[in-house]
Amino acid sequence: MPSLTKDSRARSPYWICCYTSSTGQRLKKSTKQRDRKKAWEVCLAIERAEGHAKNGTLTEQTAKKIIGEIVERTTGEPLHNYKIRDWLAHWLDMKEQVRASKTTARYRQVIRDFVASLGNRADLALGHITPKDVLAYRNSIIAGSKTARTANLSVKVVSAAFNAAVRQHFIESNPATALESLPVKAEERATFTPAQVSKLIRASEGDWRGAILLGYYTGARLGDVANMRWSAVDLDQRLIGFTPSKTKKPVTIPLHQDLKRELFKKPGIGKAFLGHRRENHPPC
Repeated sequence: MPSLTKDSRARSPYWICCYTSSTGQRLKKSTKQRDRKKAWEVCLAIERAEGHAKNGTLTEQTAKKIIGEIVERTTGEPLHNYKIRDWLAHWLDMKEQVRASKTTARYRQVIRDFVASLGNRADLALGHITPKDVLAYRNSIIAGSKTARTANLSVKVVSAAFNAAVRQHFIESNPATALESLPVKAEERATFTPAQVSKLIRASEGDWRGAILLGYYTGARLGDVANMRWSAVDLDQRLIGFTPSKTKKPVTIPLHQDLKRELFKKPGIGKAFLGHRRENHPPC
């Protein structure tokens, strides 16, 4: 029969369960509960699990059922037993609420490929995920002639999903952290020189000329350039302002004379698209 006790030296605020193990030993284990009633529920469950182990009937399903009962009785909430694919889908749904649509789309592609690499293992319980699974996924990326940088970024997305599972106590550790990043060749990226921009403009046709100048003088991404409106232009203050789709933080930049000259070749007002007709905007 199990019993409860407290640390005689008051080193812990939790009740301690004294129980008999499947091998007949008398053991003690913290219930992690301050409330005696809840601690007793945990202690009875421990004794019950040891009984199953002694009789040879402690299966994974039985253990999950016992743990689930403990969680529900002590917290009032059921234990979530996610499959790997279900957790990853749940994580993506959470990310959609806090990330830009383009970022979420990239996450979904990575998770889709990762789940595909798992095969039937994707339907196992979340706790069965291993570093070997993540390594196999990364190897498949390299085998597909992708760069080490792409492989590292993809593993980083997968790692973020399992980090969230660790924080919510669904798994004990993140399997992706067992992998070291692949070495990446250092690359230097410089801004276009005025001469290079001039060359691009001379080779451009139609709305591309205005798009190139907008990107050069504002630093905006192509998608933001394509969606910029005339309402972003403040002629009195000679400013142009927009909110980048990635950072969601408003940006205000002085309107360069060369850009102003180009834009006013196709003037507009209000919600009209800046420097081009929307149906002819550069692809983004």
